[in-house]
Amino acid sequence: MKEHTERGKGDRMKPRTYRNVIGTNLRQLRQQQGLRQDDLANLGRANGLDWTRATVAAIELGRRSLAGDEEMLLQATLDVPDLHKELRATDGLGEDDEIEIGDGYILTTAEWRSLANG
Repeated sequence: MKEHTERGKGDRMKPRTYRNVIGTNLRQLRQQQGLRQDDLANLGRANGLDWTRATVAAIELGRRSLAGDEEMLLQATLDVPDLHKELRATDGLGEDDEIEIGDGYILTTAEWRSLANG
């Protein structure tokens, strides 16, 4: 894990945040199941999630994190056997691409995959 340093113009792209990775993957899972954000919020409420469409949108946009209990309830809502793995997928990212997991802490995609997959 390396500490985040400011980059100048022309340097590599800013790393994706943990929230963005989770949000992008939640959006893909929702769309694969043919659900709208409202649909997911309604199903979530039926399974104990206190969500609105705005909550789903905020998570998908990386503006809100997903709590551990929400992740477990979401797994039941979406009926996905390994939601933890699905949400942490890094498909489309190169091994050297970076993910910011906290304020100033960055992992490469390879490091992220190693941690996420246990």
